[in-house]
Amino acid sequence: MKNIFFTLSILVFMVSCGNNTSGEKVEKLADGVYKKEGWIYDMKELPSGKNVIPFYTVGKLSSNTLLNYFTDPPSEMGITLIATLDKQGENKNKITAIHLQSTASDENLFKFPRCLSVCPINVEIIQADGTVVETKTSYSRPNVFKMELEDLVLRDLLKANNAIRMRVPISRNNQNTTFEWFDFDFSGFTNKL
Repeated sequence: MKNIFFTLSILVFMVSCGNNTSGEKVEKLADGVYKKEGWIYDMKELPSGKNVIPFYTVGKLSSNTLLNYFTDPPSEMGITLIATLDKQGENKNKITAIHLQSTASDENLFKFPRCLSVCPINVEIIQADGTVVETKTSYSRPNVFKMELEDLVLRDLLKANNAIRMRVPISRNNQNTTFEWFDFDFSGFTNKL
């Protein structure tokens, strides 16, 4: 009888310790890189004495992609939203910057064009009841694959776990700039893994 009680106690203990009450599963992708609810957390720490990066990054791929028919077969391209979180100091675990990054490996296929003046990104916030609220965010002059955002609009939407659509200027195959919609669901975002 003691053995059965002991075995059951160990079993209950193992189940309770292994059970994540929030239902969130964390998947290890590489050393210091994890995936949770569609978010990629880069939490790498370099050995002491090395040039240590003072921030972590958290990224999420747009839920939709665009096809580029200039390749055979057509290639899919999207954007990744990347938030930077400080590792230490007064901004520890706080978002200090956000940028958008192209998923293309060839800048001629899909890139962020340089605007001659400020080209704001239109953001549609999709409320829980289905209504849409529109706002804008501005960005600095991008390089080919990366667009730095200058304000904190997306940071606040991340914290609120909103679902959004962003209208972003892109250029496919070095052709004229078009404005395309990219969808993001910020639910499940947390600044701590």
